[in-house]
Amino acid sequence: MPEAFEQKVKQPGAQILDVRTAEEFKSGYIAGALQADWLKPEEFSTRSQDLDALKEVLIYCASGKRSAYAAQTLRSKR
Repeated sequence: MPEAFEQKVKQPGAQILDVRTAEEFKSGYIAGALQADWLKPEEFSTRSQDLDALKEVLIYCASGKRSAYAAQTLRSKR
């Protein structure tokens, strides 16, 4: 985990969004992360709507591709 991301994750109240599948999530996750499968658009939309749009969202996946798409989508909704 990159150092800057790791430091932000440790901040109280950090919003952490895991966009991996449920199976990937079950194999290990960051404590306090919200899982919203990017590959299931309805699930992603429903689960991510509870994020505070005024706060930074830390998004992660296995390779960075899904998290980049998810970040772009969330930015467009603001």
